[in-house]
Amino acid sequence: MRSPRTARARVLAVAASAAVVVPLMSGCQTNAGSAAFVGKDKISTVDLTAMAQRSQQALAAAGSAQAATPEAVQRNDLSLLITDKLLQRVGAAKGVTVTNTDVQTFQSQQLAANGEALTQQLASQGIGQADQKLLFRVQLLDTRIGAKLGASPKQQSDPVVPLIVQESKRVGVRVNPRFGTWDAANVRVRPPADDLSSPASPADAAVPSTAP
Repeated sequence: MRSPRTARARVLAVAASAAVVVPLMSGCQTNAGSAAFVGKDKISTVDLTAMAQRSQQALAAAGSAQAATPEAVQRNDLSLLITDKLLQRVGAAKGVTVTNTDVQTFQSQQLAANGEALTQQLASQGIGQADQKLLFRVQLLDTRIGAKLGASPKQQSDPVVPLIVQESKRVGVRVNPRFGTWDAANVRVRPPADDLSSPASPADAAVPSTAP
């Protein structure tokens, strides 16, 4: 059973070694109320704001509230939401899906194996209980796609990366400039252009993972 590690770092590691998306910030294609689009799939500002608030609460409960600014937490959450949509598309194209039951079972197995340590680890990275399902879905999709492509357990993300690259270029990812810009090479949302002079927050550099 895998040991608990940062959940978001795992998410970004899925595609961090390649250019995943051509960064697109077309003002005519981002409208009020949208944080980002993955193809025609919208990530709303309402959903992002709610998730960011939960993340900040999780960080505070874990004593890590000072580890990241609210803006950095928001960018990490948006990166996770975008990655989830890209992986679902890749999975569908390869005939790989995960049901809610699959995710619940996987989540239960991970929590049973690692206990409170995993919950605390995720909370310290800004993932509360309400958002664990999203994280474990990403983890499980990545694992199953890699397995179907014949990858070994320790290298399951390797063959998934080129597929994410192809799909993301095909559909396009558009981030509302209010939240930042899409960093193709590192698969995450970067600070807005006028904030690039500021040092990257630790929360911008790593996103939680349940896998080594």
